[in-house]
Amino acid sequence: MKKTIITTVLAMLFAGSALAGDLPSTKVLVEETTITTNPWAITPFVGGNVGYAFAASPYGTLGVEAGAQTKYFGFKGAYEFYDAFNSNTANVVRAVPFVQYPLAYNITPFAGLGLGYAWHNNGASNSIYTVEGGLKYHLLAKTDVLAWYEYDHALNYASKPDNAIKIGVRQSF
Repeated sequence: MKKTIITTVLAMLFAGSALAGDLPSTKVLVEETTITTNPWAITPFVGGNVGYAFAASPYGTLGVEAGAQTKYFGFKGAYEFYDAFNSNTANVVRAVPFVQYPLAYNITPFAGLGLGYAWHNNGASNSIYTVEGGLKYHLLAKTDVLAWYEYDHALNYASKPDNAIKIGVRQSF
């Protein structure tokens, strides 16, 4: 009786595996797809920055920006507050179109040329032009970290130009 039970169990085991060999595969074949993004798709963004500027006297900067960009071009509007760490402060608004070119390792160099307006707490105000260039690092899916140099100069009088080094964060939508 013991031999019969063992033989029956073994026959069921081998028959089951033989039957399973004849069944069709349940493996799902997935076609490889390539995701391409439109390089001309417009992506809006907002951001903020801090910096150190040096002209007649050193001062700190704090700014916010908003704009839109494609893979290669962009435009930003910015507001910045300058504090010379004494009683001299300034406010600056600027509009800067820029070009950028993505490289490997999520790094994108960029350069821009724009116009703006500055007004100071002492009553002086002037139109300015801005030249900037730097690097953007794509940190997360929609978050970039930026570092750049910015050169500002007044259009209406010969003052010492402002040079600033800035770092910032930009969030895309």
